[in-house]
Amino acid sequence: EDIIADCELLLYGVADIEIAFGRKPKPSKKEKINVGRDVIIKTVMQLKPYINFVQFDLIDLKKIEVYVDRAKLNQVVFNLFQNAIKYCEEDKEKFRVKIEADIDNTNFIIKFKDWGIGIAAGFEEKIFESGFRTSEAKQRDVNGSGFGLTISRELMKEMGGDLRLVNSYKPTEFHLIIPKF
Repeated sequence: EDIIADCELLLYGVADIEIAFGRKPKPSKKEKINVGRDVIIKTVMQLKPYINFVQFDLIDLKKIEVYVDRAKLNQVVFNLFQNAIKYCEEDKEKFRVKIEADIDNTNFIIKFKDWGIGIAAGFEEKIFESGFRTSEAKQRDVNGSGFGLTISRELMKEMGGDLRLVNSYKPTEFHLIIPKF
């Protein structure tokens, strides 16, 4: 299953490029997944060589079972981790990501917090625009196209959820909203 999911991630990477050039995304393939086991832990393991510290409440995350397109959700989570890695403080030993889960009446809320360089005031919504990168991001000389958050938000909306920035600095905090249905 992991190999298939990884292949789907690659296919969605190609789909990202297609979306960036205006093509419509493929329809979702919904399946029941456990967010903690099937998405969060899998992504942490893929990025383990780049990650020094990830704190998460595995018990809460394992309770979250939803019907979504696993590859699309993997892609969104992978992107959030990649951004945390790319925009961490200069001292890599201080890298830290914290993941928490919350529930409201209709949604599961996965909170991604990192203590990197943050997002400058005034750019809170611009970071979701196609091709946008802040000057701080450009100065860091890291690979990036400015499409990751745009595509991630679009994928979440396709699945009936959302991706929101709720805090821009220390920690930078994104909420991944996943409908319970």
